[in-house]
Amino acid sequence: MANIIVYDPDNAIVENIVAEYAPSANTNDYLDEPNKLVNPDLSGVDSVERKYWKVDNSLVVEMNSSEKELVDNAVNPILKYPDGYQVNSRNYVTLLDIDKALPTGEYLLEFSYSVSSSRSNRYAVSKVTVDSDFDELATFCIERNLFSTTFLKRKYVAEEDTIVNIKFELKAPRTTTITIHDLIIETRKTENDIPENSSLSI
Repeated sequence: MANIIVYDPDNAIVENIVAEYAPSANTNDYLDEPNKLVNPDLSGVDSVERKYWKVDNSLVVEMNSSEKELVDNAVNPILKYPDGYQVNSRNYVTLLDIDKALPTGEYLLEFSYSVSSSRSNRYAVSKVTVDSDFDELATFCIERNLFSTTFLKRKYVAEEDTIVNIKFELKAPRTTTITIHDLIIETRKTENDIPENSSLSI
């Protein structure tokens, strides 16, 4: 019997993250596991949450602050951006371009945002890209300075631990300034069947 640490050197979130800690385990159960430590010294992580453990040079150590942030954002990253982004270009302007770490699983990506226009009867066209797959949606502003809100839901399946790129772009019609409000992106695991691509504009 021994204390076994199994780590993942190819993890897309944090390299060498501890994937399993098995105290008083039967070593025969881990004979075929190449990435393991047997009876490692855990004094350096005695008061550290296990999700923040990683292996460095055959030692179990605490992650740094950047790595901890990646772990914390891995499953349920919720990103909210303040009011006030203004666009007056007829070409797409990138307002958001981020990489988010997602462990293996099925996710529902939910986007919501509002826009207001400097002129009546104008529209904004938004483009949301998840990796290389994208949607374009027109959001209409019937009257000047009144908000129109757009919701978009996307299914994303991570076959393995991965980093997903999320990009949000916006373009405005001629001689019009579009202001974006309350851009929210939520990523959450789901076990429910949802459409591959569904959207609603109001």
